[in-house]
Amino acid sequence: MQLKRITLFHFRNIQDTSLELSARVNLVVGKNGQGKTNLLEAIALLSRGRSFRTSSSKELIHWEEKEASVFAEVQESQGNFQIGVSFQNGERQLYLHGERVKSISDFIARLLVVTFAPSDIEIVKGPPIERRRFLDAFTTLVFPHTMTHVVNYQRIIRQKNLLLKQGRASSISLEPWNKLLVESARPIIKARRALISRLELLIRDYYSRLACDDGEIRITPKETLPEDDATSYLSLHADNEINSRSVLYGPHRDDMRFLLGGRSARSFSSQGQARTFVLALKIAAIQVIEQERGESPVVLLDDVDAELDRDRRTAFFNAVYSEQRQFVITGTELERDELLVKREHKVIRVERGVLTCADG
Repeated sequence: MQLKRITLFHFRNIQDTSLELSARVNLVVGKNGQGKTNLLEAIALLSRGRSFRTSSSKELIHWEEKEASVFAEVQESQGNFQIGVSFQNGERQLYLHGERVKSISDFIARLLVVTFAPSDIEIVKGPPIERRRFLDAFTTLVFPHTMTHVVNYQRIIRQKNLLLKQGRASSISLEPWNKLLVESARPIIKARRALISRLELLIRDYYSRLACDDGEIRITPKETLPEDDATSYLSLHADNEINSRSVLYGPHRDDMRFLLGGRSARSFSSQGQARTFVLALKIAAIQVIEQERGESPVVLLDDVDAELDRDRRTAFFNAVYSEQRQFVITGTELERDELLVKREHKVIRVERGVLTCADG
């Protein structure tokens, strides 16, 4: 695997300076609150145009500033390109090759990035929206063409919701929107099913590597639209949407069911089991990306071992290091894990948003 060379410049809450990430393992070291996570967030923005930490663009802008941006020059085996994201007056702007792109479909997953963070446990323990975010993120990374359908689907949902909220919708007036909704929903549902099926095949092996076997692992989709006669189903249940004044059926309302040993992982798994489940899930997702896209994503690890005991931490790093992947890892102490420092690495120290780089 040829390592990517990512040169970042002009990004939020870090002193305005260029930073080159080119080692296999890039260790970002510093005390808490110095800006380590901000660096990972900047890199993640260049992959999906959104933060892994928050859905609010306002939180991406320093409280003393009115705008924020991150740009990078990326060198990889398939060629070099420039990429960037900016937020100004509440509006996001995306850039590729120095030009503003018209649609996120032209931007997303140009730079492949997968993030691990302590908050990922919400994928297992949290509400359905967390699992949908996981599905949306990885479906578009694995199958980038689905992003066009996602953008179109979101537009249809907004228009249908607007009609319903006005309180004048009828089953007849909803019919055209239902047909459009089903057309856009089908490829999204198909891509999600394909991803879930492939994840289920891989996650069992990874979970058993990270922890003792707690029983059979199952991942199944929970869909709100039937596979057949979806349009008729929407017509039959039009009164439910009219009464609630919102769109109740479609991928934006779907979920995933995680089972561990035949029981709901959300309801019955321990914190350790849930943490292990989500780590295994994301490692499996990385492998699916590699199989489908033919390249490895840059892996961002934000204090991922904070709640893992040494045995699970060792098993986790052995699993993710099993392939020639490239990493950016945050931590408070460089010497905390021999698995990190024994590999070819670059050290990036962060203090009050100021970066100091040194070879490992």
